[in-house]
Amino acid sequence: MKVYLHHDGALAMKAKLPKKWKDHPVSDILQMFVDDYNKKNSDIPLDIANLGLFEKSGTAIPLSAKIEDAIQDYQDLLVEEKKEKVDPFVKAVLDGAVPSAPHGGGGQKAGGGDRFNYSKWDNLDLSDDEKDFHPNIDNNLMIRLKREKREKMRAEEDAIIAKLKTEGTPEADAEIERILEERKKRGLSGEDLCHDAWSHTAVNRGPSDFEKLQEEKKARQAKKASSQNVGDDSIEEDTYADFKDKYYGKMQEYAHLPPEKCEEFILENPEVLQEEAAGHMLIHMLNLEMKGETAKMKEAARQYLMLQNILDLSKQSAKDPRAAVRPFFKEILQEEKMNQLNRETDVFATKIQKRAIDKKAEMEAETEEEMVELSREERLGPGGLDPVEVFETLPECMQLAFESKKIEDLQNAVASLTDEEAKYHMKRCEDSGLWVAGGGAEEKEDGPPAFETEPQD
Repeated sequence: MKVYLHHDGALAMKAKLPKKWKDHPVSDILQMFVDDYNKKNSDIPLDIANLGLFEKSGTAIPLSAKIEDAIQDYQDLLVEEKKEKVDPFVKAVLDGAVPSAPHGGGGQKAGGGDRFNYSKWDNLDLSDDEKDFHPNIDNNLMIRLKREKREKMRAEEDAIIAKLKTEGTPEADAEIERILEERKKRGLSGEDLCHDAWSHTAVNRGPSDFEKLQEEKKARQAKKASSQNVGDDSIEEDTYADFKDKYYGKMQEYAHLPPEKCEEFILENPEVLQEEAAGHMLIHMLNLEMKGETAKMKEAARQYLMLQNILDLSKQSAKDPRAAVRPFFKEILQEEKMNQLNRETDVFATKIQKRAIDKKAEMEAETEEEMVELSREERLGPGGLDPVEVFETLPECMQLAFESKKIEDLQNAVASLTDEEAKYHMKRCEDSGLWVAGGGAEEKEDGPPAFETEPQD
């Protein structure tokens, strides 16, 4: 188990706890931090008696609780001074409100006022409490099916309500009220009673870096969907280029990790759980095979298949891909499953090898096409002269000028010739296509032409 300890607004310590610590009290983590801090800052030591451990949401973690029960893997913990925090219920009692029987509406605050109202719990629908299923049907299965059915119905109703709200008509408002009344008659569920106003998890405040990446990806996909240029792949190309610039090193490291180290690596670097990562792996495998590094290509192929399986699992379950990491590796690291993965890797590697052969052939064909030499007839210019033959007969100064592709060099070269030589060679250059005179090119009566267009390649 790994934890991250923050103090004074900064990450102060990363700690990997021994497995035997799972039964230790949480206070051992605090003691470990204080000992390490005081060793490095002996001039301003911390007093453990005044300190406590808190979640990012500000909730205090009981120091006497077992680490296994109170701490999560990769949790962020805040080391701060102890806070005097009074539970809202206790505060209400101290203020004079005395609750009575659970279903009696509660006691009244001294001097009158609001009461504690427990009536909303009277009609609570919790599938986990069902005990009246058929004796031949597994209780856990029926509980899960009932919960899934209820969640699906709520999602459909929420979608209808959201659509009706956009209409804003009296009829729409009446329909929304009807749906909510029907829901109330069915009985409340946990979603009606508990709302997380802080974050998506117990330890994070706001979206993580990975969640921000996912939101950016959704925005790009929406932009592409609304683009008027059908078939425009520029957005995807930019996305892949950005991914490569940011995470190239991590992908190269992941491509050749042993399977037993992949789980922790992915959890610490969830950025690799993206479609762009799978695309990067395919290109990496192809390049390795074309270089003749088949062993490394097979390593990368195994890593690609594991990554793709995790992404596929997350799509099937419609959940965050990080939630599929631990279940996947719990299965894949078993001997039987690993042997199956190795067989799939061999099959996939064969496809990569075939593609590498085809790719090489395509590249060689392109190179040959580029190097095909034109026949003399195909090279002839507008005046019927061969530019290769004309170039070889030009004065050296003109040859160098054409090679430099600079108009100034050609002007200087022509100026160094006699008028007769200049006219003769420039006429042959035009007839062969080496030179195309511009509309502004004018010839002087007693000198070389004034050039305004660039020499041809």
